Amino acid sequence: MAVNGADVTSTATTVNLFNSTVTTLNLGGAATTNLNAVTLSGHLTLSSDASEGLSGGGLTDCDTAATSKLLWDTTTNKFSCGTDQNSGGGGSSNWRITNGALSPINDTLDVLIGNSASASAKFAFLNVNSGTPTASVSGNLTLDAAGVIATTKKQTLTIGDANTGNIAIGPNSNSTTIGNSTTSTALNFTSGTGSQTFASSVATTGTTSSAWVFTGNSLTSGTGAYINSSSLTTGTLFNLATTATSLTSGSLAVFDWSPGSATTATGDLFKINIGTNGTTTGDLFVVGDAGSDLFSVSETAITSSLPHSFTAAGDVSVAYDLLFTNQTASYIKSNAPLYIEAGESFENNNLTLRTYGTGQVVTDSSFNGTNITSRDDETAASTNTITGRGMVYYLHADSNTTDLDFTTTYNVTGVPDTFGTVMFINSVAEKGISTGSRTHTVTVQINGTQVSSVPTATGTAASTVKESYTIVRSYDGWKIVGSTGSSDSADYSEQFLRADDVESAEVVALGASEALKVERGSTANVDRVIGVTSTSPAFTIGEEFDTTTGKIPVALAGRTPVKISASSAPIQIGDTLTASQEPGKATKATRPGRTIGKALESWTPNSGKDRILMFIANSWSDPGQFLAFDESGNLTVSGTITAQNVVVKDNPVDTLAPEIANLRTDIASISAELAQLKLNTSPLSFPSPIIGEGSGGEIWVYATESGKLTSIFDTQVPSLTITGKLQVGLLSFDDLEASISSLTGTITVKGDLAVSGSIKVLGASAGKAIIPAGSLDLSIDNSLASTTSAIFVTPEDPVAVSGQSTQSGQLTVRIPQALSTDLKFQWWIVN
Repeated sequence: MAVNGADVTSTATTVNLFNSTVTTLNLGGAATTNLNAVTLSGHLTLSSDASEGLSGGGLTDCDTAATSKLLWDTTTNKFSCGTDQNSGGGGSSNWRITNGALSPINDTLDVLIGNSASASAKFAFLNVNSGTPTASVSGNLTLDAAGVIATTKKQTLTIGDANTGNIAIGPNSNSTTIGNSTTSTALNFTSGTGSQTFASSVATTGTTSSAWVFTGNSLTSGTGAYINSSSLTTGTLFNLATTATSLTSGSLAVFDWSPGSATTATGDLFKINIGTNGTTTGDLFVVGDAGSDLFSVSETAITSSLPHSFTAAGDVSVAYDLLFTNQTASYIKSNAPLYIEAGESFENNNLTLRTYGTGQVVTDSSFNGTNITSRDDETAASTNTITGRGMVYYLHADSNTTDLDFTTTYNVTGVPDTFGTVMFINSVAEKGISTGSRTHTVTVQINGTQVSSVPTATGTAASTVKESYTIVRSYDGWKIVGSTGSSDSADYSEQFLRADDVESAEVVALGASEALKVERGSTANVDRVIGVTSTSPAFTIGEEFDTTTGKIPVALAGRTPVKISASSAPIQIGDTLTASQEPGKATKATRPGRTIGKALESWTPNSGKDRILMFIANSWSDPGQFLAFDESGNLTVSGTITAQNVVVKDNPVDTLAPEIANLRTDIASISAELAQLKLNTSPLSFPSPIIGEGSGGEIWVYATESGKLTSIFDTQVPSLTITGKLQVGLLSFDDLEASISSLTGTITVKGDLAVSGSIKVLGASAGKAIIPAGSLDLSIDNSLASTTSAIFVTPEDPVAVSGQSTQSGQLTVRIPQALSTDLKFQWWIVN
């Protein structure tokens, strides 16, 4: 350090001025005089252990003149004054002004305004030295450098007031978080009376981003989004809408639940509910189109104006009724086979089809859908199995020009073999022109059991024969209940057991060893011949045989085809038919004996036909009039009677020879007497009309004891009055009783009987009875009933009934299902 005149200079970095024995260093002209100015070009560092720090007479208090100066406060020994600020005690300042900004001299201390305590200061700037810098207002509101503005005592944080315009929160920020999950306190938003609008600028989204994303991953129960209004009247609480014309494959709303693994929920994914106290005349749910309802759900009904498509394999369950309100027509359609079932497999429920007024149950068929059609060209015998299940079967086989006799069999297996099954069958047998006399037969089976057979006409010409019938499965087998066709061979028949070789349209006789079993009839067993087997009976009785037993219907009355023996004489319409020497075939009856009926068609040996249509009439006949009976019962024999002995009323004829000789004598004597009684009427007059007139005007009167008048000539009477009885052979006409009776007890009318009034049956062949509730049948003892009788039953209620006689002296009436009430009916025995 060097002293150069008035200057003290040193080239050292640090110069120490001290005196180890003094405590005061004065800089100035004298001990009591300070220098007017001390200029420091660097920093002035005061190092003292004294608390007063820097002091001196040249340091003055802050005053109003100390504008824009930082002055030392001699009272507090601190700088406490700044620009335009006065310190209470005056002296130095703790603030600085730099570049027009005011800041504390100490940059690490908190700044408090309004109070010296952080919690009480009106404004506080905290954590200046460390931590997150925070601005505090009255200790209740804080704003920190982490971007958190919050209240410190759970007060309400309000952003904006009545004079606040738009509030923009982070318009350019990536995300805005409101609230946190550290408290269970509800987060509430309260809005004024104006509209609340949320606008998003998101154009495209991903799987987790959207114009609006609500995530409630912590929610386990309760409601995720609750929109509520307790004052709603005519408004809409929630409206989701768009007017975009650019919508293509987008959606207005999607409700999706896609768990990450197999999960089963028990709650409702979408639910609309109206409470107990709520009632609406409107709808709970509506789907509309341009203001018109397409689908709506109200409190009482679901209404839809569109066709419905149910593509699931499961059932559509309806608890009660289906009502089709269209008055024009309503349809139930199916693209596949349609089944209508009533009840379950373990129940016994009825299926009822009902109409009102004159309405009918109509089956309208075009041979599709429920109709099964089989049209086949055949050249040899075959069996075609029909597995389809339908209500109408059209079975048509054509042999074309095949020069063979054969049968085409249709076996229908698609229908259940259960009680109550009903179907309609149309079977057609067709053949073309053939070289030989041929027959093509179509036979129909149901589950292997033959129910019908229809043959073409036998010959070389083309032939088509159709047969249509309704068949029903009763409790003991299939029954044809109605039949029509181009070969109307409808007849009344009864089922019999049959020998293995017996076929339809054959003459049959009772078997010699087994009851109710028939075999082919011929001259060998003509005494047991009962008729012809039926091909298509209109009505069949005697169905007591089970389906496993070989059986065949035998015609009792009506018309049916019958096979004709090639050895028969030519047959004309009306000729009597009987059994031939060829088993099963008929022939023209040419001599007295048992016959089976009348021919309804002509036949010649070269006609090419093997069968004709006949009328069933089992009887004994004498087509050649070899034995002729007159009305009195007298027998005239055309030919010679050859007999070993003739017995008349238990007396052999040879023992009557003396009586015959005496009779001849008596007859001769009577004849002589009668000859004497011949009268000539010419001169006589009678008080009463002439009763008998001979060829010469002569009256033959036989004066017998009875007083009867007899004429031996043919008598013509223009007017005859009888006041008593008229006896003609075995017939008696009684004028007083107004009756006609026969000594034999039977009056036969050969022809039509026209009655203008009514016919009353006074015998025991008709009656009334009751099947008790819960019963299936009722047996009635009647001596007129036999196995060949036809039993007709008329119930008072519309219930299916059948009547038959399985043994002589008894008839049985059956119903298919027991009733809950008594069934009254009337019965009538024919034959």
